[in-house]
Amino acid sequence: MQMQPAQIIEPLSALHPINRMCNELDQLAIEAGNHPRGSLERQQKLTQLIQRVQRSGRLWMGGNAPGDYYEEALQQTWLHICQRIETYDPQRASVITWINFVLKHKLLDLYREGGQPHDSSYCQIWCMKKN
Repeated sequence: MQMQPAQIIEPLSALHPINRMCNELDQLAIEAGNHPRGSLERQQKLTQLIQRVQRSGRLWMGGNAPGDYYEEALQQTWLHICQRIETYDPQRASVITWINFVLKHKLLDLYREGGQPHDSSYCQIWCMKKN
């Protein structure tokens, strides 16, 4: 069943600018997920979504994670989002929250794969916030 953006989006003119931006991003994610994989329309919506998320200032910046780990995790996150945008559920969270959740988990996976000790300051801080 395809979701219609109007089902979750309130009138944009009545919202605070941050809420309006988040709703617009949610709408882009829903629209992208409604198009078939590989379609030009899906690719265009995903490109718009990624560009707007990057410009939004709401993307998690990695805390004190090393830059190379963060950049790799970010690339894996964009790939995940593009491959699975249709699984985004606006009833559970905003698309920004979903993207940041995926990003944090991709970074944690990289730490684990790279043999980083789980008691590193990054892992301690992030795991404490998670619990």
